[in-house]
Amino acid sequence: EKEYKKRPFTEDQKKAQLNLWKNEFGQTWYRELMTRKNLIFPEYFPAYERFVAANGKIYVRLHPIIDSCRELLVLDTKGNELSRHKVPIAGLLSRICIRDSRYYFLKENPDQETWELHAVKLN
Repeated sequence: EKEYKKRPFTEDQKKAQLNLWKNEFGQTWYRELMTRKNLIFPEYFPAYERFVAANGKIYVRLHPIIDSCRELLVLDTKGNELSRHKVPIAGLLSRICIRDSRYYFLKENPDQETWELHAVKLN
């Protein structure tokens, strides 16, 4: 168990989330979502977005997205905080991939129609 600060889901963040969905999944999907679904956003963000255990540590990606980044919390296996890092998001469905103290992610390059592998060193 770990205590966390409840982060309110503001109106600006709701608009940003809708724009992210629109950009990520396209205009057609977005229009259908808006006409068929009654979206209800939570009052607060969940405690975390994703986590993975690797290299004898627990890496927890937190909410919210700020400046196209999320905060990555690094814990030991007893839940003690070791460090925090800002890591880029590559897309809504991106997973956490950590190896050799690096956070890896794929990022689309639409101009070249390719995917690029990026890494962030975690000290």
